[in-house]
Amino acid sequence: MKLIGVEKSGALIHKTWLHTDGAGDDVFTTETIQDVAPVIASVKNDVLRGKGKDFRLKAKIPLNLINETCYKTAVLWGVQPADVMAELMNSKTDRSKKVWKLLTEGRDFSKLQARSY
Repeated sequence: MKLIGVEKSGALIHKTWLHTDGAGDDVFTTETIQDVAPVIASVKNDVLRGKGKDFRLKAKIPLNLINETCYKTAVLWGVQPADVMAELMNSKTDRSKKVWKLLTEGRDFSKLQARSY
């Protein structure tokens, strides 16, 4: 496996790899990485400082987690990831509301939620 390039886009790091698959063909793979430690620290600091008098902080969801959720949900819904992203951003359907509820209230993502602090 050979690293072809690294691109930084805000908090995301995109790495492109070249490798050979089982049939001997060259394959490009893109890996996206995001350090969520600053996001977790930000949630904790905002809650401890009482930030958000006009609104209540519920959670901060990292971009990479939203991206991964779109790809996984697209398989379940039988649509393209871009369609999932559009539906999540509009958040008017029942299934999109369930996804946001999972991210903002699910115990697997508790470190990103304000109620944990």
